Amino acid sequence: IQSDPAIKPTLDNLFFKIFSAKDLGTTKQDPKGYLIIAEALKTKPDNILFIDDTLANLEAASKAGLQTIQFISNKQLFEGLEKIL
Repeated sequence: IQSDPAIKPTLDNLFFKIFSAKDLGTTKQDPKGYLIIAEALKTKPDNILFIDDTLANLEAASKAGLQTIQFISNKQLFEGLEKIL
């Protein structure tokens, strides 16, 4: 979805780098992909916050050491962000 021409310009203005599991040669359910991202960002995994709506993806990210929030609603997401920040 991040490559969709309708939203790519907006995302490019918001983020300096967007990672895709496909581009990394992995899946969101594989903890190794999150470690690749941490290495590319030159940071520890626990400095990364991963937000997703799929529990299996969150479990993999958590297993790799990332902080996670399961997206259920905007209200819940903002409450979760307030707790972390």
